[in-house]
Amino acid sequence: MLILFELRLALKFLFVKPRGFYRIARFFTIATLAISVGALLVSLSAFEGYKKIISQSYLDSSSHIIASKKFASIGGDKAKVLDILKGDVKAVAYSGYLELMLSSPKGLKGAAFQVVEPDSFDEVIPLSKYMKQGAPQCIFKAKDGVIVGSALAETFDLKVGDRANVVKGKNGIEKLYVCGISEFGLYDIDSRLCWISVDTAKRLFPGADFETSMKIRLQDTADLESSTYKLQEALGYGYEVRSWKDMNYGMLESVKMDRTVIFFILGVLIAVAVFNVFATLIILIREMRTEISVLNILGLNTKRVLRMFFIQALILGFSGYLLGVILWTFCLWLIKNWGIIYLPKDIYLVSQIPIGVNGWDLFYVLFMVVIFVSLASIAPLLHLFRRFKKEGSSYGVKGQWAQ
Repeated sequence: MLILFELRLALKFLFVKPRGFYRIARFFTIATLAISVGALLVSLSAFEGYKKIISQSYLDSSSHIIASKKFASIGGDKAKVLDILKGDVKAVAYSGYLELMLSSPKGLKGAAFQVVEPDSFDEVIPLSKYMKQGAPQCIFKAKDGVIVGSALAETFDLKVGDRANVVKGKNGIEKLYVCGISEFGLYDIDSRLCWISVDTAKRLFPGADFETSMKIRLQDTADLESSTYKLQEALGYGYEVRSWKDMNYGMLESVKMDRTVIFFILGVLIAVAVFNVFATLIILIREMRTEISVLNILGLNTKRVLRMFFIQALILGFSGYLLGVILWTFCLWLIKNWGIIYLPKDIYLVSQIPIGVNGWDLFYVLFMVVIFVSLASIAPLLHLFRRFKKEGSSYGVKGQWAQ
């Protein structure tokens, strides 16, 4: 009940008929804190969305685990893998890999051709949800069919039904039928990745072995790291077992590091904005000298007065945080519906700012605001405490405020 009384006093002093320069100070305190909080949350959401789209695209284009033999074909080892991982495996498929050149009047460009067997889609590689045109199974139905990435198709002006020229080195040029166009949303994948069937690959390179690796899709409940380690230990060092995180470690760590740096920089911006709480409390204490003295005479002791001003500081901080969350929500709506900012996709991999929401970010930023506001209120409260000890209940009727 005592805290409720002090809360009511704090709200009255903060939001009921403020006088003097305190009006402007209160406004700038809440506004600057809101802008800082909004900027930090928007940045964290952008990195969260960027991390999600990168993780999902790389995972879906390569599967959870890729296993291969170092000196031989891995064909025939599917049963062994299923036995080692048992209930953790969702699907397994053999896969091969070719690096070839595509040619057109616009020039030459290297492309990575994934050689897949019919049961690769959609359990191991869920390509159907990334198809811009056509269907994944078209490479098994159409003769010499190929699925090309959207950025690669745009570079060579390829459409479904066109013929793509594939350079085979000294063996000349082969024409493949474009039966589909995929779009993962990442320029790194869409500008280099193509899909062909085993039959098409064997026609291009007769006698070659295209069961060079095995793609393994795990159950949602399986632990990626432990499954990778378990499979490597069981197969031995004649095999190479890597997870999709191992293959894209540099990219994932780069995003994580960038997020940490941005969190620190914009966190400092919040700390700077919180200095306004310090100034506002000083102004408020000076403006309310008479009221503080009256409250002291009526029985509100020093401890409760200090608690009241501390609650006022928290209210200012929470008001700025709440307004910042509203500003963040509005910015996310603008970015999602209007784009606003377009990025060069060959540099940032995406053409628009991706958005992802992590509830923990809201908690971390709120915790940061509370800590900074608490620290910023120490000096004004110490000042008030010293004046109370020195002047007592006459604090509000001394000097220039004498009535």
